[in-house]
Amino acid sequence: PSSLLAWITLLVERYRECPVLAWGRCRVLDHDTPAVFALHADDPDAAGRDVVTLHNLGSTPVRVVLSMPVPAPATLTDLLGGTEVEVDRDGRLVVEMEGYGSMWLR
Repeated sequence: PSSLLAWITLLVERYRECPVLAWGRCRVLDHDTPAVFALHADDPDAAGRDVVTLHNLGSTPVRVVLSMPVPAPATLTDLLGGTEVEVDRDGRLVVEMEGYGSMWLR
């Protein structure tokens, strides 16, 4: 986004589109990249509405490898940037993240 206001507006819009982030069950996802906080939110009553959030809390770009809690293979869309990422047949997701970058995948 072009400004802090545009970024916060985008976050609020996406948050409102994803009630599972407020009302679903959340769990931290394990991985080997210390600077990245990964969270899975799901709602057993709303199948297919899961959201996985990734936040790089460091200034350095990183590569994150996650075992995803979604049926594999799958294509997930980053709700913040619009890009698509692939979960392979083994349920593994590999993404490159910029310093202080965020992804909300559904």
